[in-house]
Parts: sequence; structure tokens; C-alpha cells
Amino acid sequence: MPIQGLSRFKGKKVLVTGAASGIGHATAVRFLDEGAYVILVDRDKTKLDDVAKALDPKYAVPSLTDISVPEEVEALYKLVEKQFGTLDVLVNNAGVTAMGTVLDCDLATWSTVCATTLTGTLNVIPTVIMFDRYEPIF
Repeated sequence: MPIQGLSRFKGKKVLVTGAASGIGHATAVRFLDEGAYVILVDRDKTKLDDVAKALDPKYAVPSLTDISVPEEVEALYKLVEKQFGTLDVLVNNAGVTAMGTVLDCDLATWSTVCATTLTGTLNVIPTVIMFDRYEPIF
């Protein structure tokens, strides 16, 4: 729910990946505080459900999506289109990391890191570009 006096993003439609924890969660909450409507994207159902319960469903829409899976990102695009019709801001924040040294990282772990952090990020970008109103700010 918007905080009085903060309205830079009032009415804007925002998608935040990795929104169930950490920087993604904090970013989503800040956009909500500033009056935005936010789709909260994460692949961790438990954390996403917990976050969504604490937010106003009028402004915050959870989407259980693994951005490394193209079919799930296509479903996300359809959700954005249905809920908002367009998108004003993308915070492509989702990512995973491997803890330890390079010697501790096996191929399966490396594949998971790359699938989410690199490929997943790339998968989400067309979701924004497909909307006519998208204008890069950088």
C-alpha cells in the first residue's frame, strides 16, 4: 500500500524477479511504498506465499515462476498482460550463487547458477520488450 508523500511510481506497473527474499523483496516493497502495482516473481513457493500474505493483493500479485524455464516465462508474460496490460519497469533481480571455492562447485551447481542468473535473466527481457510502451531508461 502506498505511503503518503511517496508517489514517484504511483500507478506504474512493475515486475520484480527474485522478489521473495533479499534485494528483490526490498525492491518490490519499495515500489509498493511508492504507489506501484508489482508482480512478485520467484520460484520458491513457500517464501513467495509468505511475502504475498504480508502485502496488499490490490497492489502485489505473486507469480510462482522459474525464470530459467522458457514456458514459465511465457506464462508470466500472459499474467502481466492479463493483470496490467503493459509493464513500465522490470527489475531483473533473480539470481543464485554457489558457495565455496571453484573446487567446491560441481557441474550441476554451475548449471543451476547459469540457468537462473544468466539464461533466466535473458528469458525475462522479451517479456518487457513485447509491450509497446517499453522505453529503455539507460
